[in-house]
Amino acid sequence: MRRGRAAWAGDLETQTVSRVAPPRVGWTVEALLRRSGRGALVAFDAPLGLPRTYLEHAGYSSFAEWLERAPFGELFEPVAGLEEWSVRRPFVRPARGGWTAVVAAAPFELFRSIDRATNAESVFKLIGAKQVGRAAQELWRELRAARRNGIEYALWPFEGELAPGPAPVVAEIYPRTAYAAAVGPLPFVKRDARARVDALTRVSPPVVVEDLAAAAASDDDFDACVSAVALLQRLLEGRPLVDPTRVDAVFEGAILAT
Repeated sequence: MRRGRAAWAGDLETQTVSRVAPPRVGWTVEALLRRSGRGALVAFDAPLGLPRTYLEHAGYSSFAEWLERAPFGELFEPVAGLEEWSVRRPFVRPARGGWTAVVAAAPFELFRSIDRATNAESVFKLIGAKQVGRAAQELWRELRAARRNGIEYALWPFEGELAPGPAPVVAEIYPRTAYAAAVGPLPFVKRDARARVDALTRVSPPVVVEDLAAAAASDDDFDACVSAVALLQRLLEGRPLVDPTRVDAVFEGAILAT
């Protein structure tokens, strides 16, 4: 069973957000894309994009090229600090002082501009409460495998606009930035189920969360539900899903609802 994955969907016609029941073995990227209909927007809570200067130093002309060609086996092996670190092995599971030394010595930026703007962690740091590196590695592997298995999708913003098309559009979202837009300020500990239910009762109409108990059942369900709410609200209100000034369609990507 794959843990730490949940899927929630927003429906423009019914103006509702509901849980999508997973396969028996849990969600995979391929299973979710197969389940998604024509023109669906599929948003993942993991980075889609890398720092521009890293990709340039590594010899890639775009993130899309890197996603297709990068040698994931060697590349994803973590190092403990500066002595082992290189462009070919940039992911760090730091010993004491290891991350600080890498940041100081790196010949390129370890954070995307959008990471800085949203106070997100560098994808290259594989430790800490905000670390996203392991989730990103899993997503990248599965996206590559899905395409090689014949699954069609458009990787936004690298392969086109945020517009309905013949295949699902895959994008990035960061639930932390969706909270305020979807349910207002969250003056509570997110792991408290009662507080999650209370927050979801504040979702602005006409959007309705169909199963509050399911949405509050876990951090993963809550994050996925709130993300779907934030995106559906923007669509219903006719607001853009992203600030166009924060989009790098070649290297760094973008985060929806920012």
